Amino acid sequence: MIALLLMSAQAEDREGERIAADLERLAGDSQWGGVERAYARLLADHPSALAGNLHLVAAQSARARGDMLLALQRIQRVTEDDAKHDEAVRELERLQSATRLVAIEASVGAVLSADAVPFDPTLKIAIDRAVERVAADGFFVGLLPAGAYKVGEQAFDLQVGTDWQVVP
Repeated sequence: MIALLLMSAQAEDREGERIAADLERLAGDSQWGGVERAYARLLADHPSALAGNLHLVAAQSARARGDMLLALQRIQRVTEDDAKHDEAVRELERLQSATRLVAIEASVGAVLSADAVPFDPTLKIAIDRAVERVAADGFFVGLLPAGAYKVGEQAFDLQVGTDWQVVP
């Protein structure tokens, strides 16, 4: 019986290793949808296979799709004893030095606009994602680059920070 349990655990470990390798391969090909699916499977079924490098790759995937808050959360999963911890700290500082947590509430169809487009393409994608969410749902919750914005006729400025800014 113990032998069967050990064989089952080893098979689970190999499956987790296979999915982790797939995640890294997909990231190398910039196939972010595949990265998201692989990461979700690892979180759900093989959390012990998730080393810091995989959290960072998943954060890169979230950034590429403009979801800076999800990227931040994934970076924060890298533990202090992980070999990638220093890299995670640098990435966290880089993200926090350019963004602000924001909650925007407007009417469905409202137009969100930024006065300036950031040089970092992932930050531009984050703005585009927020524009889409506000127009479709009337709200957005996440990280946006610091800068001047408008929702409809209401102007507001986002300063870099780690606390929430609410835009009614």
